[in-house]
Amino acid sequence: MRWAAATLLLAACSSPEDRPVEWSLDESDFWPSLGTYPGVGEGRIVIPNGLDDTVSVLDLAAVGSDDLAVIARVPVGLVPVEREGPHHVATALDGEHYYVGISNFVPGAGSGPHGVHGGGTASGHILKLRTSDNIEVASVRVDRSPGDVRLTPDGTKLLVSHFDLLRITEVLQAGGDEAEMVSKLAIIDPVTMTRETLIDLCPAAHGIVISPDGARAFVSCLDDGLAIVDVASEAHEVTRVTVVPQPGSVSAPACYPYALTRSPSGDSVWVSCYSSGQVLRYDVEAGAMDESLDIRLPGPAAFGTFAADGTLIVPYQMVNGLAFIDPATGDLDTLDLPADLCVAPHMARFTDDDERLLVVCEGDHASPGNLLVMDPETREVERSVELGIFPDDIGILRSGG
Repeated sequence: MRWAAATLLLAACSSPEDRPVEWSLDESDFWPSLGTYPGVGEGRIVIPNGLDDTVSVLDLAAVGSDDLAVIARVPVGLVPVEREGPHHVATALDGEHYYVGISNFVPGAGSGPHGVHGGGTASGHILKLRTSDNIEVASVRVDRSPGDVRLTPDGTKLLVSHFDLLRITEVLQAGGDEAEMVSKLAIIDPVTMTRETLIDLCPAAHGIVISPDGARAFVSCLDDGLAIVDVASEAHEVTRVTVVPQPGSVSAPACYPYALTRSPSGDSVWVSCYSSGQVLRYDVEAGAMDESLDIRLPGPAAFGTFAADGTLIVPYQMVNGLAFIDPATGDLDTLDLPADLCVAPHMARFTDDDERLLVVCEGDHASPGNLLVMDPETREVERSVELGIFPDDIGILRSGG
């Protein structure tokens, strides 16, 4: 019956314009063989590439040598023939799984069967992938445009922010107020991949850091704010803090909090401002911003890290460099990154042995980005590895944690 109906339908197509669209795809591009994917081995680095729907996998044991290379490019997403924008990654403590956000925000990619599928209009998802073969084993739906994806230190909760800029645009066009622009924080059980709750936060929440005890989450907010969430209690109380004395509007923030970096002890949270290039300190014990420090970088500040000696390292864009900051005094030293190796540094983090500094560079969003491996003592780039298009995060996996 189905074949007969299809025959009648095709017969009704009286002109080429009426004929159904025929898709011609190279199966190897969209449904590659999964049999040769490497497991965790002696450790892996996983980096999502937002504009080609892949995760680059590198051998952690090869960091510091000339042998470091991408050993696998894992396709991720729910619809192989559409761009879905994998964004940020979290890795399980036991090394058996990793979690990737599917943002469905891919500007210019809305030409597939779902029309504006890449415009951030569709709900996002969080995918759970098995590290032994990089196969997706579960997924959960979240809100639009998931932003940061982070596990609590004990690995029992997966937190997801939502960088929903489209919501802000829709509310402004409709003449609504800021209360309607609020995005949410999702709390997910990483074992069952069930969404436990969605918590109202603030407009376009993005960067997440979590206290060492896992009780509180700190989330950057586009409206020059910081949201502090009680993760441990059932009420999930949210406290809001304005990060600058004279905040701007949602459509024109003075700071534009984009990323956060937590000190190793958890006594401070550092706010990276994308508009002003400032790096601002939130004093956790005092529950207030530290107005004695106002550090300004040469360009938009991104996701930073702390060195073993206490130095705060923050990438900055436009002029492409790294800032080395003394968190006690605010003294600043900058390092320009080679233009041929790094465009738009997005995130810095150390290997888990603190021996090498890793910097992921977005690139120009049309050609591949790069991973830089640097000697933290000499601050020299030892190696650059080509990744996919628009890489934006770094996850580290080890078997058994």
